[in-house]
Amino acid sequence: MNIGLKSLAAISLILLLAAMAQGYSLWYDSLKARAVVKTGSTGGSITSYKALGVPDPLDPLCRASEGSLSLELDNTRAIVVFENVSQGWISWVGLVVSNDGSLPVNILAPNVTVGENFTYNAFLYGPFQAPGTSGVWGGVDPCNMYNNTLSYGDPFPSVGSVAQVELDPSQKAVIWILVVYEGVASLANTTITVELDKSG
Repeated sequence: MNIGLKSLAAISLILLLAAMAQGYSLWYDSLKARAVVKTGSTGGSITSYKALGVPDPLDPLCRASEGSLSLELDNTRAIVVFENVSQGWISWVGLVVSNDGSLPVNILAPNVTVGENFTYNAFLYGPFQAPGTSGVWGGVDPCNMYNNTLSYGDPFPSVGSVAQVELDPSQKAVIWILVVYEGVASLANTTITVELDKSG
């Protein structure tokens, strides 16, 4: 009789284990996993700017006037307006671009839109932690920059411009755009649009 109870207990245990395996199998088949993957973000926005118009860059007095500049599209587009444009006029539009994201970003030459009878060249420098001490941002002379461009093809030949700059988080690049008016008639104003070109 004792053996019968043991056999019955063993059979019950086997049946219980089989039922648990069946229940686990049904639960596992209906299990849905949900995972959330967080990635870093790429930055790249204009954090400082200069807009300098020069009526005659070859004048030894080098008189420059400031243009008005506004930022759009999360600080990735600059709209610059200069007044009193006449024959021989040039301008420099300078932008500091900062990587405020958490992943590296490549900064390329910007997309620039100018009016009829205007030409432009873009120059890219970096990466920097402090552009003001880089030699390409603080205390610049727009006429000297123009003369260097005529002589050496670069406003800052001792630093040298590059085709693109890879910015790690918190690094900065400097972009200078030379715009030259090649027309004859005087203009009340002109608008220049600069949009960043970047890739993560």
